[in-house]
Amino acid sequence: MFEEMLTSYNNGTVEEVRTELVTILGSKVGKSLDPELYKKEFNPILPYSVSRTSMSMNKIRELYDEYKFQSPVWKVKEEKSWTVEQQQNYIDSILHQSYYSSIVLRDICNERLENIGYEVFGGWQQIRSICDFFADKIQLPKSLRDVWEFSCYFREDCSDITIDSWLKYSGHYTELYDSIKEYICNCEVCVDILVKVGDLQNEKHQAIAQKVFLTV
Repeated sequence: MFEEMLTSYNNGTVEEVRTELVTILGSKVGKSLDPELYKKEFNPILPYSVSRTSMSMNKIRELYDEYKFQSPVWKVKEEKSWTVEQQQNYIDSILHQSYYSSIVLRDICNERLENIGYEVFGGWQQIRSICDFFADKIQLPKSLRDVWEFSCYFREDCSDITIDSWLKYSGHYTELYDSIKEYICNCEVCVDILVKVGDLQNEKHQAIAQKVFLTV
């Protein structure tokens, strides 16, 4: 069976392969399967789509400051607040581009389909961590030695300053060198945005969005 599937994969287009695989599977279960029915059932057209994109840390701060983030009206519980260490670990993950969960948003639009904000389906603690860092409520974690080294490429007067002293006195965003600020502001954060169901006055949109929210 697998040899037949491999031959089909190597010799045909995507649609031909789909049809061929349905035929092969049908022969194995002893009945004919309709490729079009199979395609319809296993490739449903969703009433929404998800845009997988990214936003800079600075963009997230701007949206937060402009009150463009809001919680869904049906939100049933608050996310548990992160500790300072958890917030610092998240900032560390962004700057090192290591794994971290995406922020999940719903695109909210007006009657002209223009974006007017976002509902936060998942990621309030990530957003708050970014904004708390920009507001000097948390410092850079000491694990960011490479950020310190990165900044040295842009300065000639830091050779006599150790990373320990730098983090002790300049761990807050507003105290960082301009080169590091620019680097941090431009770091990208993974964001999934639910689109096509952004009308808050549309009952169908609200029902779909609520269903998606409960799975996040």
